[in-house]
Amino acid sequence: MKIGIFGNTNNYPLLLALGLRRLGHDVVLAVNSRERLHRPESRWPALATGYPDWILDCAALDEEAFLSGTPAIGDVLNFLTHQTDGLVLNHVGPSLLEYCAGPAVSLMTGSDLT
Repeated sequence: MKIGIFGNTNNYPLLLALGLRRLGHDVVLAVNSRERLHRPESRWPALATGYPDWILDCAALDEEAFLSGTPAIGDVLNFLTHQTDGLVLNHVGPSLLEYCAGPAVSLMTGSDLT
C-alpha cells in the first residue's frame, strides 16, 4: 500500500510515516512549513543536509497557494497522489481534498487547529 502524507505539524506525521514504512508500506511525506518545530531536522539533525527521496520539502510555497489551489501546487499534488492508495492530510492539507481522488483522512494534531 502506498500512502501520501501532507503536513508535518510537530513532526507527528513524520513519526506516522516512519512507523508505516517500518510496517512495509510505501509512504511519501510533503513538509510544508519553514517553522523549525515542524521540520524533520528539528527532531533528526542528520536530515539537515538533505531529505530522502520519499520526503518532499515544499515549504517554499506559502499557505495561500495550498488554500487557494494555485497551479504552483501541481508538483506537490503529483508527489502525494502518484499511485497512492490514500492520503493523510495535516495542517492545511484538508484544503487539498478537492484536487485529490481517492480516500483521504484529516489528521489534526494540535497547533494546526488555529
